[in-house]
Amino acid sequence: MSEHIDNSDDGAELEEIRADAVGSIVLDTKPVPAEDNRPVLKPRRVAELTADDKPLIPLPPDTQADVYYNTTFEPRCVLCRSPWRERAEHWYLANKQKPNSVVNFFLQYFNAQVSWECVKTHMEHHCRFNLIGNSGLRHLAAREDDMAEWRFRELDLAITGILTEIDLIGGIQCSGKPDMQLKRSTQLERLYSKLVDFKAARDKAAAGLQIDIFSVLMEIYQSLDHPDSKKILLDKVKSLREKLA
Repeated sequence: MSEHIDNSDDGAELEEIRADAVGSIVLDTKPVPAEDNRPVLKPRRVAELTADDKPLIPLPPDTQADVYYNTTFEPRCVLCRSPWRERAEHWYLANKQKPNSVVNFFLQYFNAQVSWECVKTHMEHHCRFNLIGNSGLRHLAAREDDMAEWRFRELDLAITGILTEIDLIGGIQCSGKPDMQLKRSTQLERLYSKLVDFKAARDKAAAGLQIDIFSVLMEIYQSLDHPDSKKILLDKVKSLREKLA
């Protein structure tokens, strides 16, 4: 005869343990605060941005600041009305003309939302990027450091160009062609006259830029305190005077 074992108490105990386990899991699943303890803000609409709004993080340099293109204004367009329109267009150009890049730009820097369709419509219909040019004045300012190297040397460059032209014309073969010989002589005469004028202008400009180097060195000499430093500079001045003599 088989013996009946009552497992009802064991089953009840297992159910109780399972309930406690589930309850503990539910209680432990709490929202994890942000690392900087700041609340997560709901994104605004781009239409709400003003010119006084500060970016959440510093904006990178505008690499398209020296370009210009024709634009139109559509009052119903969110980007046309935005004070951040130009920066959004430049961002679009700098990122291979991808609308999603502008969507991400506003989210990342302003926590603002704009639709992909809105960006695409604005860029394709309110901007003429097929006629992009570069601002001459901005380009000039950007190349100021490069141009400084050539400052006061324009006349030297002009003289070099004249000499090159003289060599080219002088090398033309005109044997048996009196009319060509006459033209060549006329051109050479004109170039030699220009060459003389450029050289005279260069010498005059150079004379105006001359500096009394010895006066400058003596001013430095007077400002020095240590006797050894003064002796080194004085010896150098004497050496330069002897070479010039």
